[in-house]
Amino acid sequence: DSTGKGVIDSGATRTVASAMAMESIAQEIGSERIRIDANRRPRFKFGNGSRGVASSTAYIRYEDIGEVEIAVIETERYVPVLLSIALLRRIKATIEFATGIMTSEKGMTQLETLGGGHLAMNLCRKNLCNE
Repeated sequence: DSTGKGVIDSGATRTVASAMAMESIAQEIGSERIRIDANRRPRFKFGNGSRGVASSTAYIRYEDIGEVEIAVIETERYVPVLLSIALLRRIKATIEFATGIMTSEKGMTQLETLGGGHLAMNLCRKNLCNE
């Protein structure tokens, strides 16, 4: 189950999620750590070549790294937060795929392996990179 988690997607150039995914995170962590900018609607391209425009941009605040920007998309289905290569570079992430351990300049965290084999991290913690 990817609810409340961010899936590592090194092919994504922008961190993106469905409105449903963001609503579930907001319910878990409370609205004081999330802000929404309805006027910031970035354009993006999916891996299949289709293009889209975000309905808004969400920002989740973490104690260790500050804000994470997420383009929110309106979809008929649940799309988990897909953590982009830009975010992984920003936090200077190194992932050991054999163990699922991610290290960054802010610490270390154990990633979870989801049913499909994707690696994911809990986005509902106060610190993103340090358990």
